[in-house]
Amino acid sequence: MLETHDFGCWEAAVANRLGHHLTEQEREQVMSYQAVAQRFGDCIVIKDYDAAWSLLSEEMRLSFTSESIKIAVTTMTAYGTGSIQVAQVMDEFTLEDWPGKQADDLAIVYVSLNGDSFSEAVILTLAEYGQEILIRHLEWGRP
Repeated sequence: MLETHDFGCWEAAVANRLGHHLTEQEREQVMSYQAVAQRFGDCIVIKDYDAAWSLLSEEMRLSFTSESIKIAVTTMTAYGTGSIQVAQVMDEFTLEDWPGKQADDLAIVYVSLNGDSFSEAVILTLAEYGQEILIRHLEWGRP
């Protein structure tokens, strides 16, 4: 069963970092990139690798297939038993500014991927592509 996620805690954390309440534009941007990151994690939980692949940028889609995402997840969690039960965006590990940030980049988001006998993660760089927010880069596993 998938957990439901409350964006209120992320909004409060970002507002605290910024030192002011979020404007409507800031709120939409934060919720959007966090929602995309959460959706990617949720797709991994339910093993909908095609849907996870659809959240990648066009350039990333050339490097990954839904099958390669499945293999990466399976390999990463092979030391444990069972499957991933919960994906959770970790707002305390979200970066909105970093060296090497590209013009359309929005955030680097850490998504924990937890099962009964393991705890793993995927780190996503999310960027704006026209009207969409997509994954520009990803790294599997805990740092």
